[in-house]
Amino acid sequence: MPPLPEHGVRTAFLAVSYAGLYGLTIVAGVTGSVLAMNAAIVFGALFVALVAPAVGRRNGIVGVVLVLMGTAMAATSGHAGAAILEGTAKTLPLLVLFGAALTLRHPAQNSPSMIAIGTWIGLQPRSRRFLVVAMSTHLFAWVLNQAAIPLMVGFLRDPPGSSDHRRLMMAIMRGFMCAVCWSPLFVGMAIALSLSPGATWLDVAPIGMATAAIVLATAFVLDRFGPSDANPAVVSPAHRPSFGIGVPMVRILALFAALAGGVVVCHEGLAISIPIAIGLVGPPLAFAWRFASVAGVGGGTRPFLRETAAIPGSLGNETVLFLGANIFGIGAAAALDPATVAAAVAMAPDSVFMRSALLIVSGILSSAIGLHPVVFMVLVGQAFTPEMLGMTPSFFAGVLVIVWGVGIGVSPFSATIMQVARFANLSSYRIAWRMNAVFVSVVTLLTIVILNAVWA
Repeated sequence: MPPLPEHGVRTAFLAVSYAGLYGLTIVAGVTGSVLAMNAAIVFGALFVALVAPAVGRRNGIVGVVLVLMGTAMAATSGHAGAAILEGTAKTLPLLVLFGAALTLRHPAQNSPSMIAIGTWIGLQPRSRRFLVVAMSTHLFAWVLNQAAIPLMVGFLRDPPGSSDHRRLMMAIMRGFMCAVCWSPLFVGMAIALSLSPGATWLDVAPIGMATAAIVLATAFVLDRFGPSDANPAVVSPAHRPSFGIGVPMVRILALFAALAGGVVVCHEGLAISIPIAIGLVGPPLAFAWRFASVAGVGGGTRPFLRETAAIPGSLGNETVLFLGANIFGIGAAAALDPATVAAAVAMAPDSVFMRSALLIVSGILSSAIGLHPVVFMVLVGQAFTPEMLGMTPSFFAGVLVIVWGVGIGVSPFSATIMQVARFANLSSYRIAWRMNAVFVSVVTLLTIVILNAVWA
């Protein structure tokens, strides 16, 4: 057998390192094994080294700067090494989630039922298409989490780069933001509740649902002021469904119910985190889905296997940016001075409205400058209690959920924007800072006013 070329050797090691971190991270997440997590960290370090050449220059610089800053801050308390290890450990489940979600992309794009649904969406008039895509994403994302994004991308048939394609990518992202605000299956809700002892999901869900309604309404209204389609989608007659939309929709909803059921059983019944649950359920379902629809567009399973094998090499930017963000957040938390925190609370305005507004705006701004919303949530939750700020636990948790749900819209490092950027062939910075700036500003203002008018 001839030796593999240098590129082939690197690709093989990349696949092995990713498979190792994927499997061991799942074992650690299911069993709590410290040994498995330590081994996963070793595979993760190897994966980072191998995937580094595929990282974009700008993302690489940002990631390195975040790592250095986080390490320096952690070093002030003598925890530099621990911050790097903990940051790596927190990044691994995200890489599992990314990989598992991407395995669903190929079956979604080649499923006959998905093609029928996508054709139906493409035939909607412009005035209705944006809202249909946003609401569909909202419906699927509250169950599927990040996997909903590649699934919804499979609905789009407009040429990448066209005005309508970008509009619908924004609809996908904003529909996803709606689900983040209230779904109990999202990590953000779980973190908010864990940082607010005494709050339950039933207490916080109305705040999240109101925020989701504001997100959807604002997205729809602002889209009305966008440019008209220069080249509306033209659907090939060969792709027109030969049956009503009800049949394919029922089939897809049944498939989603299987995935949702598996994730819920793992998360609620076995106390497994959402990323690990998706990592367990997603790939087997993706394989079964593709094998069951070999007669769909693209025929055969070889393209699916080839695309799945290429997933590790496509995760470079996500790996570096999330690793840097996690290490930075851990380092900043280690450097917090309790006395300074107490003094800051004493100096803050003695008003729940002003304090909640300050937290929400600060959290969203921190997301905009590159911190993932989870970093801000953890920092605030460690530094303050609801009682210190004069808030009820449910109100405090609602504030944190708003920071997460709205903040991902302007965070170039959020998983949502990074996936949308990948599929739209756009920079995550452009989407976060240019395309979402006005939208998120309006949503933030409306949310602060309604939150305090109804729940304060």
